[in-house]
Amino acid sequence: MTGPLEPTNQWYAIARSPVSNVPAYRREFGFDAISLMPTNLYGPGDNFDLKNSHVLPALMRKCHEAKQQQASAVEVWGSGTPRPRISPRG
Repeated sequence: MTGPLEPTNQWYAIARSPVSNVPAYRREFGFDAISLMPTNLYGPGDNFDLKNSHVLPALMRKCHEAKQQQASAVEVWGSGTPRPRISPRG
């Protein structure tokens, strides 16, 4: 959390911080716990733009528009070979 947070999911990032600490508490103090984080995925003010939103909101929009237009198919982008982001901490 060293840079500015993205406005569309800043509260998720802030809420996730304590969740990320649980494994450390378990190792250091033997604290036997799990973390639960109820979140709202989408709502007022979310970005469903086809060019600059996250993948799932854009896909939701494409499916919604296809249903409205009674389309028989939805074109989904991508190569089918996604690569995971690799954390510098491993």
